[in-house]
Amino acid sequence: MPSVRFLPPPQYTDDEKRALVDFLLALKKAHLRDFFRGAELPISGTKPELRERIEDALDEGLITHDQVVTFLDDLALWGKQHVYLYSGPRGDLRPWKGPELLQQHLKQHRVGKYFNARLPLVLPDQLTLSSITHLDDKVRITAVQKKSYAERAPEHDAAKRTEAGPPIELRAYAQHVARALVTFEWDLSANTAVMQITQLHGDRVYEQVAKEFCSLVGTWLDIEKAFAPVDIRGAIRTLHESEAAGRAEARSHGIQYRSLRGRRLSAHSPSPRDSVIGEPDIDNAMNGIRKNGVGHLGNFYWLPSANGAGAPNPLSGEVHVILVADKSLLQPEEMVECAHCRMTALRSDYDSGWEEDGEYRCTSCDRPLHHQTVLCLTTYRRGSKWRQVQPVTNSQTSKPPAELDEHAWYRYDRLAEAFGVSKDALRKRLDRFREENLNGYKENEDRRPREPQYLYQLQAVRAVIEDLRASSERPAK
Repeated sequence: MPSVRFLPPPQYTDDEKRALVDFLLALKKAHLRDFFRGAELPISGTKPELRERIEDALDEGLITHDQVVTFLDDLALWGKQHVYLYSGPRGDLRPWKGPELLQQHLKQHRVGKYFNARLPLVLPDQLTLSSITHLDDKVRITAVQKKSYAERAPEHDAAKRTEAGPPIELRAYAQHVARALVTFEWDLSANTAVMQITQLHGDRVYEQVAKEFCSLVGTWLDIEKAFAPVDIRGAIRTLHESEAAGRAEARSHGIQYRSLRGRRLSAHSPSPRDSVIGEPDIDNAMNGIRKNGVGHLGNFYWLPSANGAGAPNPLSGEVHVILVADKSLLQPEEMVECAHCRMTALRSDYDSGWEEDGEYRCTSCDRPLHHQTVLCLTTYRRGSKWRQVQPVTNSQTSKPPAELDEHAWYRYDRLAEAFGVSKDALRKRLDRFREENLNGYKENEDRRPREPQYLYQLQAVRAVIEDLRASSERPAK
């Protein structure tokens, strides 16, 4: 089996070095113990003592920063993440199955140095390729990017009173930095693929990162055209049916269906240990919508000894998975989970509660919800009128007009003209963007009368514009 070589690491900044230690200490104790054992360092001690021990080991050369990066990258594949499932492209896959042919293809597109290699990256400002491997009949592509976000810190709120005018309320936000790791793995034997994005902050950020990744690799692997997202709406129904029939592969904690006219009906169990199924009135209602609607959301605990699949079960314990199915392209939905009773709620409801009331209480146990665990599995259906293409392509991905800078700030009407979309439609979508995000826009301080109030950074709102373009170009039914 070919081995993976390590490319020379870049020159890490002081901020990146500090962030690496922060990321490491944020891991669960079991993972921290694994790292310390592998580095042959003492395990016991408080967090400050462990931090000092890691920093001393790095300064003395007992461990290296790229070793920490490699440990975090390997661990991220098994952590909380947002996942997209795909079926592979039709056509001849032999150019991808042959390592020599694939390496030659990558060299033609000037990414050959990443073949069966790893570049240990920490926090690059732009999504940056880190590795392309071809092992065990699987192609795996990895990229890394720095993601900054703001989170409410109500304990630092303050109020002021001006000499003339109404009192002023100041709401505090803590600034955080996250490391987005994106992995796209294509199983050439099964011709299926999965894109994994490590847990990040915010609903729309996954959509943006997924699009940026597809753009990054699009000149030599056009994911958006060659791969079809899997429709899992039927899977939610099937899991519900098998559980109701006594052949449960997973225990339902929450199920939601959508009617053909768009109405939704959902049911939740009283605790994660209980199933949704069990009360006749609720069962009858859910059975009725299950027959005439489509699965929209499923909150399941996969069972280690499921008796419904008839296939070997590799699970040694329960696995919590939230299935989100939607007919729209790349529109993720994120949940928050109560740390006490494990009841889930929409992340948008949680954020709205903090914005409007300064707190959010669990709808089940009524405790204030401050810390949450989020695990999403999101897939989408590709329309029947979308065309399929071969996996190896030289087609160019969508780029902004030459006169626009990804990092510059623009009025909505300027962006609409540049990308050829409706000004009014884009303005409405950007209004919603401001309601859901704290970054990516700012006040237009030098505006003239009748000019727009806000400026938007192209990089931050690109996903909104591309969605609008896609909906405008979609063939009529």
